[in-house]
Amino acid sequence: MAACPGRLRGRQADCQVPAACAADRTGVRCRPGAVAGRCAGCRGGAVRVSVLIRALNEADNIRETIDRIRAQDFPGEVEIIVLDTGSTDGTADVARRAGAKVFSYDKPFSYGGTINAGAELASGEVLVVLAAHAFPYDRAWLGELVGPLRDPKVAATTSRHVAGRNVDPFMRRGIGRRFPCRFIYSYPTCPVSVSNVSAAYRRELVIRFPFDEAVRFSEDYLWADRIMRAGYRVVYVPTSVVVHADTDLRSLRRQTAQRLAVERRGRPVPWGLVSFLARFAAMILYDLPIVLRGPGRLKLLGMSLVRRWNIALAWWAARSGADERRARFWWVLLWPLLKVFGRTSFFPGRGNR
Repeated sequence: MAACPGRLRGRQADCQVPAACAADRTGVRCRPGAVAGRCAGCRGGAVRVSVLIRALNEADNIRETIDRIRAQDFPGEVEIIVLDTGSTDGTADVARRAGAKVFSYDKPFSYGGTINAGAELASGEVLVVLAAHAFPYDRAWLGELVGPLRDPKVAATTSRHVAGRNVDPFMRRGIGRRFPCRFIYSYPTCPVSVSNVSAAYRRELVIRFPFDEAVRFSEDYLWADRIMRAGYRVVYVPTSVVVHADTDLRSLRRQTAQRLAVERRGRPVPWGLVSFLARFAAMILYDLPIVLRGPGRLKLLGMSLVRRWNIALAWWAARSGADERRARFWWVLLWPLLKVFGRTSFFPGRGNR
């Protein structure tokens, strides 16, 4: 997400603030004052914020998410909207009892469509999008996330993710590398994507530049690219932290779609049988230390193969120009393996918080 492609081309100076921040022993929060680019006036002021939570069968998580939002140390007014997309487990009732405004989304599902609908329902100047399975790490999450929007050229901000305890080791490693402990500001040579797991937007810009409803996933990647082309900036805020607990098959499918979106932003897509085999082998070798060190080596190896297939599929689809539905058709060919290895519930007794 926050990784800057310019760094891959040797333009590191264009892609990050001069000094990196230091993490504390937990690796979750940056020490106060150690974050590069932080300013005393960047905490969110008395602005009205609407927090949009999109939920599908999240009865087990939604109450805690809402409670953590209400516990935020934030001086402005906070409106909590839950957009239920067809839950059958009582998610809407749990959210109402927790004090949220609940609306039903009856259109064909797309993440972009739900955000556009939420922007119309919201009354706040700032629209914060939060996944129902993402939990604010502390009481500073909202203020830190909204603060950079004081700059009129900043269109959106996005939080740092940390992995829940039930997250598999491959995803844990990836989250740690994609969400570093330093501020990153977008520039023409350094695009920054947002993640709608936890992001804040100027609501007027969401209405003016609506999210693409034709794609099921990656709406955040595509919107960020569009808004930066319009001259606005996106900021990655490492001091706004959420614990992300989405590790099931949905995350694998979403990763494929996100990679499709990234590859289609004009970056070269290396391909060919030799390069494919070499890259696939290199990725498996990259995962071997985790496989050999972890419990349940066979399942970890299977998980590695499934995840690397997921990446290879995204490369193929980006190269061939296949749309998401066609890519999803090939993705489900490995459904039996995905059911066994594409989830992390085989880690017994480990919760997400």
